[in-house]
Amino acid sequence: MEPLLASGKTAALNTEAVRECLQCMAAGSLTALQRQLRQMGQPVTMEQLVQKLQNSYRPHEDRGWLRTKAEQLRQDVSDINRQLQASGIRTLEDKEKLLSSYQHLALDCVKTLMFVELEMLSMLPVREQAVNFSMTM
Repeated sequence: MEPLLASGKTAALNTEAVRECLQCMAAGSLTALQRQLRQMGQPVTMEQLVQKLQNSYRPHEDRGWLRTKAEQLRQDVSDINRQLQASGIRTLEDKEKLLSSYQHLALDCVKTLMFVELEMLSMLPVREQAVNFSMTM
């Protein structure tokens, strides 16, 4: 996702690719979360996980710039990789940390996706003004 965000803003051409990447990351994280819960003897449906994700979202805490959000995603993936690469038998505490990391990644993907969508919405009036201006000339 980094090359798509290198400029600090998502270009109109990159928006669809960024959106798709974030959706895939969130879906993959929720699927991994579901699989891990099933292995721990706590099967849940995807709908239950999505509901839990929705309930954990706090809009008033969702602040920051795109680069900050991209860095948070990078950190989430790094945390998951570090936990998966750890040698030895995983304790219950290790498994719960992994579950939490999967949920954080999914939530951060959703937050970033919302940021991208809002950024594109804020750019629409500017584009419409430019089109209207050129049409009146």
